[in-house]
Amino acid sequence: MKYTLFLSALMFCFLSCSSDAVEQAPVVLSGTIQNAKAELVTISRDTNEYDLMIDEEGNFTDTLELDQGYYTFTHGRERTTIYLTPGNELSVSLDAKEFDESIKWEGTGANENNYLAQKYLLDESFGGSYKDLYSKSEVDFIAEMESRKTRLDSLLATSEISSDFAKVETDNIKYQFISDSYDFEGTHRYFAADPDFEVSDDFNNQFTSIDFGSDELYKTVPSYKDLMMYKYAYTRDLHGSMKELQTVQSQKIKDDMVALVVSYMGPGVDSLESVINSMKAITSDQALQAKLDEKYEKMKVLQPGNDSPGFDFENVNGENVKLADLQGRNVYIDVWATWCGPCKREIPFLKTLESDYHNKNIEFVSISVDTPKDKQKWLDMVRDEELKGIQLISDNGWKTSFVENYLINGIPRFILLDADGNIVSADAPRPSSGKEIREMIDGLQIL
Repeated sequence: MKYTLFLSALMFCFLSCSSDAVEQAPVVLSGTIQNAKAELVTISRDTNEYDLMIDEEGNFTDTLELDQGYYTFTHGRERTTIYLTPGNELSVSLDAKEFDESIKWEGTGANENNYLAQKYLLDESFGGSYKDLYSKSEVDFIAEMESRKTRLDSLLATSEISSDFAKVETDNIKYQFISDSYDFEGTHRYFAADPDFEVSDDFNNQFTSIDFGSDELYKTVPSYKDLMMYKYAYTRDLHGSMKELQTVQSQKIKDDMVALVVSYMGPGVDSLESVINSMKAITSDQALQAKLDEKYEKMKVLQPGNDSPGFDFENVNGENVKLADLQGRNVYIDVWATWCGPCKREIPFLKTLESDYHNKNIEFVSISVDTPKDKQKWLDMVRDEELKGIQLISDNGWKTSFVENYLINGIPRFILLDADGNIVSADAPRPSSGKEIREMIDGLQIL
């Protein structure tokens, strides 16, 4: 869903019928917020943000030049999805204490936005956690998704909304469920602790007829854009995804997907130079190509066989431990934090791995990126969870050279080094991967 969006038929009429520039009607947005939690509301879409100030009585109003499409309405820590069309004159009332339950829209475009508010409440009513959903068997997962889609389709069908919006929202619901299903295999492996799980051929068949390069859907349907991200960017097989991306006709999709990969791509990419060159061939954006060159220079030093960046951090006894102190030992490093849910889910698997390789030539080092002010929380968790191995805490949270040198922008991150301090994998498999990490460790001299 991109910020520059015009209906092609309407544009054709404008260009054919008149040589004069046609001004797009603005969106007038106002509202009243009871028990306001912040001084403003924010309307955002992609990288574009508009702040609307709230007065002492809780009122706000502004006139905005916006293109048609979905936007995010944010107040404090609460947010919801809205749909705006040039010419809308919309007013919202809500109580910040009951944000989702109290939203009510009036004016032109109110029906569409009241529908979206009801849709959000319906989504919430499905209950269960993300883990619960993706831990289900394939059969139960499909049944749950079909049940949810039926209820959302029913809400859409019974809502008094414009036919144009109904068409877009029908696609949005459709691709929401396709997107949610697209990485079921990998997500189920993680949450069900079943690294060998594979979906059936029938499950994968639902993706064979999808057009993974529709420029129109990409511009107008948020969930289709999410699907493109899963397909081309959020994957460990960058070689395969870049090869497929080359066949996409939309240059916008190509540029956006390459930009997304550049923003999050960390070490652990096989044949790094080849992947970078593939992405440079895909994009026509000179600034993006420059970012690819910059990324390559940072990542090439983290390729297997290179010396590992060092660390010098404090352990639970207040003593500093350096990577150099572990010379002659293979090292498996876990970068984590006490507040990180996925990190904590790896703890049982890490304990098992440590136990199985006890008395072998490998050290298990856990480096917390908790801030110095949370040091006691870290010490308490190490004690309460009976964490083994070498437990260290960063000297400055995320802002430390070890984290920066390893391009760590998300945790947990696991790193495997050989006995000479050389990188085996700067983005090693997690303990929960089972056979994958064990085969990598077994390939070292650990006896």
